[in-house]
Amino acid sequence: MAIGKRPARSSLGFTLVELLIVVALMAIMAAIAFPGLYKCRERMRRYICEKNLSQLIIAVHNYETAFGVYPAGTIDATGPVLSQQSGYHHNWISRILPHLEQGNLYRAIDWKMGVYAKSNGPVRAIKIQSLICPNSPSSGPISSYAAVHNDVESPIDTDNHGVFFLNSRLRRDDILDGSSQTVFIGEKIGVEPIDLGWMSGTRATLRNMGTPLRPEYNRNRFGEHYFDEVDYSNVQPFDERWFNELEILPRSGVVRPGDRDAPGLKSGTAPAPEITKLEAKRPRTRTQRLSEVGGFEQNHGEGVQFAFGDGSVRLLSIDIATAVRLQLAHRSDGQLLAQEP
Repeated sequence: MAIGKRPARSSLGFTLVELLIVVALMAIMAAIAFPGLYKCRERMRRYICEKNLSQLIIAVHNYETAFGVYPAGTIDATGPVLSQQSGYHHNWISRILPHLEQGNLYRAIDWKMGVYAKSNGPVRAIKIQSLICPNSPSSGPISSYAAVHNDVESPIDTDNHGVFFLNSRLRRDDILDGSSQTVFIGEKIGVEPIDLGWMSGTRATLRNMGTPLRPEYNRNRFGEHYFDEVDYSNVQPFDERWFNELEILPRSGVVRPGDRDAPGLKSGTAPAPEITKLEAKRPRTRTQRLSEVGGFEQNHGEGVQFAFGDGSVRLLSIDIATAVRLQLAHRSDGQLLAQEP
């Protein structure tokens, strides 16, 4: 060994500069990859939601094939329907459970008692995964989907213009505007305890198209204090006399169609003006607040997904023209669409 020379030393680690370069490269790669991963995740969630809507509309049509009528939006002795835990309120979702492969759940329902009766408590507490959008803020037994009861904002009653309303019993031939131009089911956002659950035939599973498809508007109008004055203790047993008058089939729980003249077919009715934010702030009575229904809300940033009567699922932009939105919800207005949805 030469005098004055040090032996060569092998480097077994990174220098500080090399470490910083590696960290910087990883940060750049993450910045490039994360937006793509987020988009892929959101696209998958939207796909799952679309499949949920497809299952629901297929189940509705299977029900109509089996019984000759679409399931009633909600059933009660009197109207309009109030969003409170008092009434019969068995809805369209309960009727199609066998067509969603939920036969055991269907058979567990006590049809002679109202939805909120103690005997139906275990059923109401069940969470049905196909009724929940992956982007839903709720983890409870609610439905992220609601059927269309009317075109404009109005209480759920027997004279609504949608396909699913109070004691409805419509047939396919009653959709005079054509099933491809009539919305049946759409997305909505539900949060407990405001939402009364997937089994309740109230605004929990019925909505109208009279409200713009903007979630922030609906949340402001039907926010956390919306039902703060409701008394949920008034849960009454169902009146069997009215039950027999409606002729509910003992094994299916379906309203018999009766004559071919479906209730609520009022042609030429002028659409009511939309309720503005200013009007929403005006003081309302308790009954008015409980009879308001509201519209559909987007769980996905691009718009709101709807299942149409022809079985298709389409995304409607939140900027869709008001006239088109109202026409799509009216089953028999007889008007030509200003534009394709």
